[in-house]
Amino acid sequence: MSVGLIELRGVTKRCGSGEAELLALKGIDLDLAAGEFVAVMGPSGSGKPTAMNIPGCLDTRSAGQHLFKDADVEALSRERCARLLRRFLDFVFQGFNLLARTSALESGELPLLCRGDAAGTRKIAAMKALHSVGLGGSEDHAPAELSAVQQQRGVIARAIVSERAVVLAEEPTATSMPSAATRSWACCRR
Repeated sequence: MSVGLIELRGVTKRCGSGEAELLALKGIDLDLAAGEFVAVMGPSGSGKPTAMNIPGCLDTRSAGQHLFKDADVEALSRERCARLLRRFLDFVFQGFNLLARTSALESGELPLLCRGDAAGTRKIAAMKALHSVGLGGSEDHAPAELSAVQQQRGVIARAIVSERAVVLAEEPTATSMPSAATRSWACCRR
């Protein structure tokens, strides 16, 4: 039996007010369990980023319920919500968000540095993640020295290196990934 990680019940998101009000989400339900891979699909403007940002704790709902491991996310203090983000959630954004002066290896080590892992442990884990996405041999390259496909693979390596419970990815299949790397990450890992 899989363990429930994220639940959305009747989640609605309103943006703007008055005549400019937009209903980005209308009463959606979503269950993400450990070991699951879930794809949110729809046409442009259908609310896909909002549907990712709410379970990722980057945005709040206007109505409905958002639970993480049975805890109401909006009832959490700012500190506990930040801890939830830091310990359990990771993101692959379409806009890469790579630091210009940071090598692929250093970028892969960042989540582990923030967590306080030792230098040797960080390097080994980052190398393994880079190899799993097909970037073996590109460890010393800066973002400007990598193609767009390689940059996205580097971002995916950075997301999977810390082995967080949930990886939320915005258009993760926009580039060609080696099949082994595609299997090494999913929406809900444990």
